Amino acid sequence: MLKKTITTLLTWIVISTSAQVHDYGFIKSNTIPVFHNNSALLHPWAGGMNNIQFAEMDLDFDGVKDIVAFEVHGRRILPFLNKSKSANEINYVYSPEYAHLFPDDIHGFFQLIDFNNDGKEDIFTYGIAGIKVYKNVSDTELKFVEFTDQVTSIYYENYINLFCTEGDYIVIKDMDGDGDLDILAFWALGKYVDFHKNMSVEKYGNTEHLDFKLVERCWGYFSESEEGNTITLNDYCDNIKQPYSKQHRHTGSTMLMLDENGSGLYDMLLGDMDYPNLFLLRNGG
Repeated sequence: MLKKTITTLLTWIVISTSAQVHDYGFIKSNTIPVFHNNSALLHPWAGGMNNIQFAEMDLDFDGVKDIVAFEVHGRRILPFLNKSKSANEINYVYSPEYAHLFPDDIHGFFQLIDFNNDGKEDIFTYGIAGIKVYKNVSDTELKFVEFTDQVTSIYYENYINLFCTEGDYIVIKDMDGDGDLDILAFWALGKYVDFHKNMSVEKYGNTEHLDFKLVERCWGYFSESEEGNTITLNDYCDNIKQPYSKQHRHTGSTMLMLDENGSGLYDMLLGDMDYPNLFLLRNGG
């Protein structure tokens, strides 16, 4: 019995020593090719993209805009370096080594916009019942610092959080041409769009501030249906303080401003999470 015990103990010592000599480990590789139907997949290790948002910025400071994708499901940052050698070439390379340089609490929506005109894209994302902003303070390496955890706006008399929902994709853009960023957002219980004007230029003479004031309760004079996939035009709502019916629309609308017909005015692409189509709302102003 003693001989058997000693033999077992010696065997265990040999195995343990061998394991220490051969220190096993794993290294992630994104370069292993993956094929499907004899065709190489372009970005096999980037993971699935189910609810994706795209933005542009120069990640590696080479003077060329790269792509930063945000996967809402899973809250993943997916960086892609632009390796194109000419204007006619499209060649983006998945580069996960840049992902850790972004804040880890991004969720809801993700927009890269330079709010203070310093040439560096800042981060706008969902915060506490509204909007959170990270300022880009990069020098030789990508770096962000929290600018505000809650963007506020003057609702008639007092500053409160500029409300938007986690499910909406809002407009952050200079809508009145004065140089600072304004915001269009649906109110959570409403079918109309609120226009929050940035007062930074008017108050401070620069674009360094995010100082908003609610100036319109039904911007664009349209409304979303509470019950179906329809848009009502010429709905003025009289810009009253609470232009909402007893029925409330769900959250989950997306807005994109663009000059679709070259008129010099912003038109809107409007989407809804419950329907596969988009509405194009042309600006007749």
